[in-house]
Amino acid sequence: MAKASEICRALNLSPSTYYSTSQRSYESLELEREAVELSRKNPRYGYRRITALLRRAGHVVNEKRV
Repeated sequence: MAKASEICRALNLSPSTYYSTSQRSYESLELEREAVELSRKNPRYGYRRITALLRRAGHVVNEKRV
């Protein structure tokens, strides 16, 4: 069996590309989708108000995440 370094060299890839995988959960992606949807509906709202709307909808979210 070939080593990862040999595979990367053969495909001309950096090892970090080979080993990187998505670390985002489904809940995180769903929260992002909802935040983007709210900001599209209300383009004048900032991150504080979007955060408040998400919290009212039942999400536990920090302002820094929004």
